[in-house]
Amino acid sequence: MHHFNEGKKCCGGKLEKVYIAGAFGNYINPENAKVLGLIPDVPTQKIKFVGNTALSGAKMTLVSMESREKAELIAKRVRYIELMTVPEFKREFFNSLEMPHRNFNRYPSVCARYPNISRLQEIY
Repeated sequence: MHHFNEGKKCCGGKLEKVYIAGAFGNYINPENAKVLGLIPDVPTQKIKFVGNTALSGAKMTLVSMESREKAELIAKRVRYIELMTVPEFKREFFNSLEMPHRNFNRYPSVCARYPNISRLQEIY
């Protein structure tokens, strides 16, 4: 898995889980989403649909002081990054606009499932 901040401290390029939240996750088929390049090419068992996490988090912080304190600590550690100022992100973003994703090398399970999909690269 490629990350736009490659070389910086970030999970070593290996995703342990992919969490999909909100209504988007209620209707998505993970295998089809990989074909389109919407989600990373990870084993399906690593994909977890977590529902309405904003609502759940809000409820947790209302009823639990420990959850509220944890949320405050996280909020203090979070930093804002203007992604459009990061050249690597812009390149990734524009390369990802095509469906299916323009770089089939990042989706080996899709290529294995649909051997002729790499022919689409000839069109690009």
